[in-house]
Amino acid sequence: MIKMIKKLIIFLSLVICCTGCGSGVTHEATELQTKVITHREKDISYDIIPPPEKFSEYIKRNKIKLKEEYSELPPAFGEVGGRDYPSLICCFLDVNDKINYLEYELTQEMEWKISIPNWSTEIKKIAPTGLISYQVDQLGRKYCSVLGDEGDVLIYSISDEGEFRNIDIKEIDSLAINDNKILVNFDIINDSILALLYGEKDSEDEKCNIFFFNPFTEECTKMGTTISSNIIFDEKGNYYSLSNSQQYIQCFSIDDTMPQRVIKCNGISGISAMSDLIVDSENGYFISNHGIYSGKITDKEWNVMLPISKMYYNKKDSVFKDDPIVAFPGWLKVNGDDLDFYVQTYKTNDGNETEWIHYYEN
Repeated sequence: MIKMIKKLIIFLSLVICCTGCGSGVTHEATELQTKVITHREKDISYDIIPPPEKFSEYIKRNKIKLKEEYSELPPAFGEVGGRDYPSLICCFLDVNDKINYLEYELTQEMEWKISIPNWSTEIKKIAPTGLISYQVDQLGRKYCSVLGDEGDVLIYSISDEGEFRNIDIKEIDSLAINDNKILVNFDIINDSILALLYGEKDSEDEKCNIFFFNPFTEECTKMGTTISSNIIFDEKGNYYSLSNSQQYIQCFSIDDTMPQRVIKCNGISGISAMSDLIVDSENGYFISNHGIYSGKITDKEWNVMLPISKMYYNKKDSVFKDDPIVAFPGWLKVNGDDLDFYVQTYKTNDGNETEWIHYYEN
């Protein structure tokens, strides 16, 4: 079974709607019936999953009023991976400029369930500016980072009941090696270790100090460095980045500045990003203009597993015709065979509407 980690990064600067909540309104979890359209080929099938209820329709039905100066635009979405079905969280501002959240979950019946996360009220108390990032491990334990009152970044765990517990990382903050550095990112290595990346306050994609941290004992278990903050980890603590030559995926240990190994992948291009790469305990997957590549993380080269010609997207759109990768804002590898994917695709290049496509072997 594939070991996956649920991830979500919510970029608050992308919030593009502002709403006012009606007095005394009760927001109920909503499940929408969907009709799946299936397309079958020789070796692969895919299901086109209709999108959930439009955001504008949801707020109207729940009597949430938009501010007059704002149009009914879709909210900013982040992608969550690691479960058997896509799950997304959107954020929006209420009339008091407080951030609110909605969770969209695709169920086993291929129906979208829309609800307010049970932690959405509590987050307003501890972090009025909202979440910086949000992650969930394989066992369903939730973690988030928020901006503290003194401008520092704090990490919390979130219980099943929606309660927040601050994880004390002062041990790391006090280390001399971290002078003038702040927490710029964190990741989940496995079900008991977090990777905390510290870098300069105003720098992007730079070399970082890294600390493996046990959130239960609140102790640092290992420290090292990374070549960048724009990386992903496997469950053994190795990290991966794309080479500057745009030809290789590099695998590093936090103990070394040179890669342990490199994987040739012809699909890497100038517009490729780390979000295009998925790594589990044994295998890796990369989505590109040529389709989806795959291979063992120990292989020297990955090859195309699903050609772009067999993937569903708006091939008539001129933007997507030249660079198909920009048509896929999110994707998710789920437990199952190598071809078991959910891929999110834009209907048009304006980015206002998306569809989820489920690929699987016949």
